[in-house]
Amino acid sequence: MNVIRLRTWVTAAVCAAAIAVTAAQSGLDRRISLDFNDAAPEVVFRAVTDAIRCTLDIDPAVRQKVTIRLDRVTVKLALDAACESIGCRWTFDGRQLTVLPLAPRPPAVGGVAGDSGVLRAALARPLPAGLRFERQPVGAALERVARAAGPGFDFR
Repeated sequence: MNVIRLRTWVTAAVCAAAIAVTAAQSGLDRRISLDFNDAAPEVVFRAVTDAIRCTLDIDPAVRQKVTIRLDRVTVKLALDAACESIGCRWTFDGRQLTVLPLAPRPPAVGGVAGDSGVLRAALARPLPAGLRFERQPVGAALERVARAAGPGFDFR
């Protein structure tokens, strides 16, 4: 009898998790319009959270003003566009939208960013024969080019 009860609870938990994921996804698929000119980020992101009925947690370090005009786009696209314009990132768990500053970029390996000689040498190397990029994600292509350019060359 305990095995049946345990299976019932596990099944209920899995179903609840699936419903939560679906609800979170449907909130991001909702269409909204935004029109802000030099607005505080809290105001812009609050408009989004009001539209999808969730709470907002915005890091105080996200301070850059937002200018954005979007008409009938998905919430996901609106969040991506707003964050891209001011250098932040967002997460959504179905109940709360969290907005954080972008993580600082690590320094370039081998001083490529500051040493033009290293950069020139890397860019002068020929690509390996047969290197192809059709239907490859850009990140994968850049990683392969960085490996071909040699040690100390990084596209991050």
